[in-house]
Amino acid sequence: MMVQQKRSVAWDVREGSSADIASGLQTEHAQVLAFVVAGEDDVTRQKKFAMLKQVAVLMDDLIDVRRTEKWNAVVEALTPELELSPTKLREAKMMSAARSMVLESGDFAPATAIAELGSFSVKNPSSQPNRWKQGRLIFAITNKGIDLYPLYALSTRDAVRPLPVIAEILHVLEARSGWEIAFWFAGVNSYLGGHAPKEIVGSQPEAVLRAAMTEATGLQHG
Repeated sequence: MMVQQKRSVAWDVREGSSADIASGLQTEHAQVLAFVVAGEDDVTRQKKFAMLKQVAVLMDDLIDVRRTEKWNAVVEALTPELELSPTKLREAKMMSAARSMVLESGDFAPATAIAELGSFSVKNPSSQPNRWKQGRLIFAITNKGIDLYPLYALSTRDAVRPLPVIAEILHVLEARSGWEIAFWFAGVNSYLGGHAPKEIVGSQPEAVLRAAMTEATGLQHG
């Protein structure tokens, strides 16, 4: 494990005439790096000196950052490559296929589309859907860093907002991630007569809630 040691001695930056600086260094026992400026106007000289002072202040930190980067590169180079087992590869392919099915279903939309549907703020379209998500009124899946929201979880009657039963279902399935909940909504459910929860959550919310409770009970005992 690499231990960083902070330097206790800072750069001593001095500015002045060559004679003044030289006389002040006669009793010093240290290495000196001098920047000599001649034949330039005062404004240009002051700008250059100001820039050099800023670099001097940051020098130690920059060196530490570079040292850490090299350390991490060496550790990464010495770490052996790990190959996934055939079982893990099959699981990854199955997960990829399941996610693709959900994404291609057309059931999910980004916050911008939700904002347009509900005539929300176009300056910050994610604000309202994000508040719903934070309040556990709706869930989202994330694909390539973008939150996508289930359209079947929204009511468009009077105003666009999450169906009241969604919050109850999320409470029952609170141990599941957004993707896992999306898979459950998309899957054929025997407790719903072979329907997927997403198909009837708007028309038969209580039935879908009971199916979620049954699912949660099975998880607890399984």
